[in-house]
Amino acid sequence: MIASVLKIFISVFTIMGPFTVLPVFVAMTEGMSQIQKNHIARKAMLVSSSILVMSTVAGEELFYWLGISVSSFRIAGGILVLLMGINMLHAKRSSVRATDSELAEAKVREDIYVFPLGIPLIAGPGAISTVILFSTGHRDFSTILIVILSIIMSSILFYLLLRYSSYIYKALGETGNNIMMRLMGLILSAMAVEFIIKGIKDSFKAV
Repeated sequence: MIASVLKIFISVFTIMGPFTVLPVFVAMTEGMSQIQKNHIARKAMLVSSSILVMSTVAGEELFYWLGISVSSFRIAGGILVLLMGINMLHAKRSSVRATDSELAEAKVREDIYVFPLGIPLIAGPGAISTVILFSTGHRDFSTILIVILSIIMSSILFYLLLRYSSYIYKALGETGNNIMMRLMGLILSAMAVEFIIKGIKDSFKAV
């Protein structure tokens, strides 16, 4: 049970991409006061965690409405997460989260805590797919509760990282940040392969 909780928590926190978002957040809030940075970080985490919680609760119902099987979504979600993991292994920000042009556009926006920080940088397609996949297939209260608690704990930890992002990024340096990103990319890639394998197995069982 504890191992399962830790697995979900680590997976959710990793797919939210703290060491991918960190340099973007530092760049986008450059010249702002610490109070402004804290305000943006807090609102970004509220927006992203709300989206992820709603996805956890309503994800499987959306599948039924669209006529998509869980196994098909598991394979597609696994491929998506794998692509993100491979990008992180090369210390690159995945364009699945946000393209360079989207980030450039966001520099003139006042609500950067919604776009691009809240979505798609933190609560991007990969994160949404992951929480849905963890909560589907079982649909018992305890599993959904574990996923939601993992989202909340990950959001709190993520907020603290953003709050002290300037110090952390300065301490790690670009090399240290890239090393952390690669480690998380490795975890994501392994998790993605599990999703794909399980999706393929479930597809064959359904035949």
